[in-house]
Amino acid sequence: MHEDEEEEEEEEEEEEKEKEAIDARKWRKEEEEEEEEQEERKKKKKKTVDVRDVRQDGSLLVHVAGELH
Repeated sequence: MHEDEEEEEEEEEEEEKEKEAIDARKWRKEEEEEEEEQEERKKKKKKTVDVRDVRQDGSLLVHVAGELH
């Protein structure tokens, strides 16, 4: 009977290690997704910045989201 208890403990430890490994993978995946979302936000933010250029005649060129207006 003592051997059964040891086997059961070992199985529980293995299951716990597997759960921790799965949790670690989920956490890394979530971190990667968050980083990707931040990169996308940075790219979008850069595209929506107004850039104003002054022509030689004094009129302005306005670029919004990469398009000339």
